[in-house]
Amino acid sequence: MGKFNEIFHVGRWKDSKNPARACALSASISLKKLKEEAKPFKAFSDSTRLKILKLLTYRKMCVCELNLAINTSQPTISHHLNILENAGLISGERQGKWMFYSISNETVSHLLKKFEELNVAFRR
Repeated sequence: MGKFNEIFHVGRWKDSKNPARACALSASISLKKLKEEAKPFKAFSDSTRLKILKLLTYRKMCVCELNLAINTSQPTISHHLNILENAGLISGERQGKWMFYSISNETVSHLLKKFEELNVAFRR
Protein backbone atom coordinates (compact mmCIF):
# COMPACT_ATOMS: atom_id res chain seq x y z
CA MET A 1 0.00 0.00 0.00
CA GLY A 2 3.04 2.31 0.17
CA LYS A 3 2.92 3.61 -3.40
CA PHE A 4 -0.87 3.68 -3.29
CA ASN A 5 -0.76 5.95 -0.25
CA GLU A 6 1.89 8.11 -1.92
CA ILE A 7 -0.37 8.70 -4.93
CA PHE A 8 -3.87 8.86 -3.46
CA HIS A 9 -5.28 10.88 -0.62
CA VAL A 10 -8.96 10.44 0.25
CA GLY A 11 -9.86 9.42 -3.30
CA ARG A 12 -8.04 12.35 -4.96
CA TRP A 13 -4.57 12.89 -6.34
CA LYS A 14 -2.28 14.39 -3.73
CA ASP A 15 -0.55 16.50 -6.33
CA SER A 16 -3.16 17.03 -9.02
CA LYS A 17 -1.04 19.75 -10.64
CA ASN A 18 1.79 17.31 -11.35
CA PRO A 19 0.54 14.45 -13.57
CA ALA A 20 4.16 13.71 -14.50
CA ARG A 21 4.61 12.26 -11.02
CA ALA A 22 1.85 9.72 -11.68
CA CYS A 23 3.47 8.85 -15.01
CA ALA A 24 6.83 8.38 -13.31
CA LEU A 25 5.30 6.08 -10.70
CA SER A 26 3.50 4.14 -13.41
CA ALA A 27 6.74 3.71 -15.33
CA SER A 28 8.38 2.27 -12.19
CA ILE A 29 5.91 -0.63 -12.18
CA SER A 30 7.25 -3.48 -14.27
CA LEU A 31 4.73 -4.77 -16.80
CA LYS A 32 6.55 -8.11 -16.83
CA LYS A 33 6.21 -8.40 -13.06
CA LEU A 34 2.51 -7.45 -13.21
CA LYS A 35 1.84 -10.11 -15.84
CA GLU A 36 3.54 -12.67 -13.62
CA GLU A 37 1.52 -11.54 -10.59
CA ALA A 38 -1.73 -11.77 -12.61
CA LYS A 39 -1.26 -15.47 -13.46
CA PRO A 40 -2.84 -16.86 -10.27
CA PHE A 41 -5.82 -14.51 -10.62
CA LYS A 42 -6.38 -15.62 -14.21
CA ALA A 43 -6.10 -19.23 -13.11
CA PHE A 44 -8.68 -18.69 -10.34
CA SER A 45 -11.07 -16.97 -12.75
CA ASP A 46 -12.28 -20.12 -14.52
CA SER A 47 -14.91 -22.43 -12.99
CA THR A 48 -13.31 -25.60 -14.43
CA ARG A 49 -9.96 -24.68 -12.91
CA LEU A 50 -11.63 -23.90 -9.59
CA LYS A 51 -13.26 -27.34 -9.65
CA ILE A 52 -9.88 -28.95 -10.37
CA LEU A 53 -8.32 -27.06 -7.47
CA LYS A 54 -11.12 -28.08 -5.10
CA LEU A 55 -10.74 -31.73 -6.13
CA LEU A 56 -7.00 -31.54 -5.54
CA THR A 57 -7.51 -30.23 -2.01
CA TYR A 58 -8.70 -33.74 -1.09
CA ARG A 59 -5.80 -35.72 -2.61
CA LYS A 60 -3.40 -36.11 -5.52
CA MET A 61 -5.15 -37.05 -8.71
CA CYS A 62 -4.03 -38.22 -12.13
CA VAL A 63 -5.30 -36.66 -15.35
CA CYS A 64 -7.64 -39.58 -16.05
CA GLU A 65 -9.32 -39.18 -12.62
CA LEU A 66 -9.78 -35.46 -13.18
CA ASN A 67 -11.12 -36.21 -16.64
CA LEU A 68 -13.81 -38.48 -15.17
CA ALA A 69 -14.63 -36.15 -12.28
CA ILE A 70 -15.08 -33.10 -14.50
CA ASN A 71 -16.55 -34.94 -17.48
CA THR A 72 -14.59 -33.17 -20.19
CA SER A 73 -11.97 -34.16 -22.73
CA GLN A 74 -8.40 -35.01 -21.79
CA PRO A 75 -6.91 -32.17 -23.89
CA THR A 76 -9.17 -29.67 -22.10
CA ILE A 77 -8.11 -30.99 -18.69
CA SER A 78 -4.46 -30.84 -19.74
CA HIS A 79 -4.90 -27.25 -20.91
CA HIS A 80 -6.37 -26.23 -17.54
CA LEU A 81 -3.70 -28.14 -15.63
CA ASN A 82 -1.01 -26.35 -17.64
CA ILE A 83 -2.47 -22.95 -16.70
CA LEU A 84 -2.71 -23.93 -13.03
CA GLU A 85 0.84 -25.27 -13.01
CA ASN A 86 2.27 -22.19 -14.77
CA ALA A 87 0.51 -20.03 -12.17
CA GLY A 88 2.25 -22.01 -9.41
CA LEU A 89 -1.01 -23.27 -7.91
CA ILE A 90 -0.43 -26.98 -8.55
CA SER A 91 2.53 -29.25 -9.11
CA GLY A 92 2.83 -32.41 -11.15
CA GLU A 93 4.69 -35.59 -10.31
CA ARG A 94 5.30 -38.41 -12.76
CA GLN A 95 4.80 -41.93 -11.42
CA GLY A 96 5.59 -44.34 -14.22
CA LYS A 97 3.40 -43.41 -17.15
CA TRP A 98 0.93 -41.50 -14.96
CA MET A 99 1.09 -37.83 -14.09
CA PHE A 100 -0.31 -36.96 -10.65
CA TYR A 101 -1.19 -33.42 -9.68
CA SER A 102 -1.54 -31.85 -6.25
CA ILE A 103 -1.96 -28.42 -4.70
CA SER A 104 1.47 -26.79 -4.65
CA ASN A 105 1.27 -25.51 -1.06
CA GLU A 106 -1.08 -24.88 1.84
CA THR A 107 -1.55 -21.23 0.86
CA VAL A 108 -3.54 -22.29 -2.21
CA SER A 109 -5.90 -24.39 -0.06
CA HIS A 110 -6.25 -21.47 2.35
CA LEU A 111 -7.12 -19.09 -0.53
CA LEU A 112 -9.79 -21.48 -1.81
CA LYS A 113 -11.40 -21.54 1.64
CA LYS A 114 -11.28 -17.74 1.80
CA PHE A 115 -12.89 -17.51 -1.66
CA GLU A 116 -15.74 -19.72 -0.41
CA GLU A 117 -16.17 -17.48 2.65
CA LEU A 118 -16.23 -14.37 0.44
CA ASN A 119 -18.76 -15.97 -1.87
CA VAL A 120 -21.07 -16.73 1.06
CA ALA A 121 -20.62 -13.20 2.42
CA PHE A 122 -21.46 -11.59 -0.93
CA ARG A 123 -24.63 -13.65 -1.30
CA ARG A 124 -26.13 -12.26 1.90
